[in-house]
Amino acid sequence: MNYVVFILRRAQKELDRFLAETYERTKAAIWNLSQESRPTGCQELTGREG
Repeated sequence: MNYVVFILRRAQKELDRFLAETYERTKAAIWNLSQESRPTGCQELTGREG
């Protein structure tokens, strides 16, 4: 299942401050999460609802 990811304007402003290499790695990581929301090795957060 694929997901749609929306980036808030204030988050995009922060991303725009990244160096090009860091920006591309971050963009790829976000895209990968839209394809596989629970990649192998991820841990479920505990202690909070939601």
